[in-house]
Amino acid sequence: MKFSRLFYALPFFLFLTHCQSPSDQIKKAFDTVDKSLEKSNSVLNNSIDEIYSTINDVRQKNEPLALKADTIYFVTKQASNYIDSLKEIMQLQDTLGTNLNVATKLFVFTPTGDNLKKVLLDVYTNTKSYSIDNARQSELDSTLQSFREIQSNKDWTKLYFEKTPTIAAITMLSKFQNDCKNVATITLADIKKRLTD
Repeated sequence: MKFSRLFYALPFFLFLTHCQSPSDQIKKAFDTVDKSLEKSNSVLNNSIDEIYSTINDVRQKNEPLALKADTIYFVTKQASNYIDSLKEIMQLQDTLGTNLNVATKLFVFTPTGDNLKKVLLDVYTNTKSYSIDNARQSELDSTLQSFREIQSNKDWTKLYFEKTPTIAAITMLSKFQNDCKNVATITLADIKKRLTD
């Protein structure tokens, strides 16, 4: 159930790779999803940087609003950088991506899992507290849904990472990055609009 929202295309990938062993098929499917998320994350990075640059150029129009943009921008960058470091650690510990214990040892009831929760909830808190344009509120609410689960479920690391193959855990981290960058893009774009209109 934990990957159902993200990996609805998994049966399609398994069909395409029918000559491979089941574990190779699953690894390939997760690799494909992760590459797609990484591409999306790269596009979102550029968008966030461009939006934030524009905000900086006109910040004198409303300094408190620009300061809110600063906070959203920096907590998002911090979360993304932290997640990148976690993915790198996992890749170094399991180059094949099939080990079921790497993610468990790293995240389940550990300080690292607590730190991941903290950086994700920093993004959630700062974007949720921003009063966005009503037209984009439902889009923001939808993207914030995964953060609500992290906030409310004390066993969330167990749910996402216990006995999870490394490649699947890395893909989930990429999804968390993508969520962070999406909510930042939505809120920063709204701030930019308010400052430039």
